[in-house]
This record gives sequence, C-alpha cells and structure tokens, in this order.
Amino acid sequence: MIAFIYQWIDFIWLPVTFLAVHKSQRVVALAFVLCCLLTARTQIEMMNAFGYPTGVFPFLDGSLFIRGTIVYSLVILLYLVLAHYSPRVRQMVLLSASISIYIIGFCLAMAVMVL
Repeated sequence: MIAFIYQWIDFIWLPVTFLAVHKSQRVVALAFVLCCLLTARTQIEMMNAFGYPTGVFPFLDGSLFIRGTIVYSLVILLYLVLAHYSPRVRQMVLLSASISIYIIGFCLAMAVMVL
C-alpha cells in the first residue's frame, strides 16, 4: 500500500491546484499540472528504457522518480504562486506563461535526471 501511495504522491498537486488558483484560471492550471506530472513519468520511463536508471552521470543519489518529483514539484509550486498573485491576467497570457514555465521545467528536470 505504501508503494502505491509513493508512486502517485505527486498527484496531490491536482486538488491543490484546484484550490490555489482563481476560478478563471482553473482549466489552464489543471492542464499545466497534469502535463507536468505525465511528462515527469515519461522522462523517467525514457531514462530507464535507455538503460540509465540512476542517470547518465550518476552524481546524485536517489532514484529518477524522486529527482523528477522534486524538480516538477518546485516548478508547479512556482507556477501556482505566480498564478495566484495574477488574478486578472488574460487567458492567452496565462497559457503563454504556462507553456514557458512547462518548457523550463522540462529542461530542468532532464538536466537533473541526467546528473
């Protein structure tokens, strides 16, 4: 049971996102968080499939899942803080910011997973 909870603990960000952002931002914010969570899992599977379960350069201890969860959790937290303190931002601007932060999170997570 603990292993199951450990594997899906990062999905706690979905209800946190629903409660943290303003009503007009919920769809974009939930899509952002879901994309981050799915991308983290895809990156981990890709590294495992390439034969690097601890990273290409195993400088850091810990599994790829822990590293990916930490990086994406920090990115999601940054996004939620920015979205919460931007209540009257237009949807197009929020979507653009979401895509930019998503790309930054992807690059950071891949860099940390490679190490």
